[in-house]
Amino acid sequence: YAPASCRHAARARAGTILLSTISAQASRPACTRELLAALANCASEKSVREEFEEGLPETQQVIYYAMEKSSDKDPDVLGQGCRALGALGTDARLADVPNAYAADVRLVLSYTELKEPLAKAVIGINLNNGAGVESSLFESLTGGDRQQQLGADLN
Repeated sequence: YAPASCRHAARARAGTILLSTISAQASRPACTRELLAALANCASEKSVREEFEEGLPETQQVIYYAMEKSSDKDPDVLGQGCRALGALGTDARLADVPNAYAADVRLVLSYTELKEPLAKAVIGINLNNGAGVESSLFESLTGGDRQQQLGADLN
């Protein structure tokens, strides 16, 4: 992304426009993924982050809703949503500070809000790979059977 484009987008109140469009297109994974990526990129501008924070918790809920509606069809929506939330909740000066972590983040990701989109993303991945819905998260991430893995660890 180009910083000059982000500055121009911020002056045009792109954050509000992107959130509104994300809300309207939440069930269209390709659109949602790209809109969330654009929102994360625009978050490099302080005015976009401030605008987002002024609208909390509603602005945050738009992103969680979009992740929930589309992450089963495109797991990258989950990743872009988390990226957007992280970018919108981080002070821009952190980019210059190596190893700046959670203490410097003003917005905290909610596991409660992420459980549903995460579960849907895992189910979507399993179905796309020909596995059943009953496969566990462990099996999805490791590519193996949990009991076999546990048995191998005991030997």
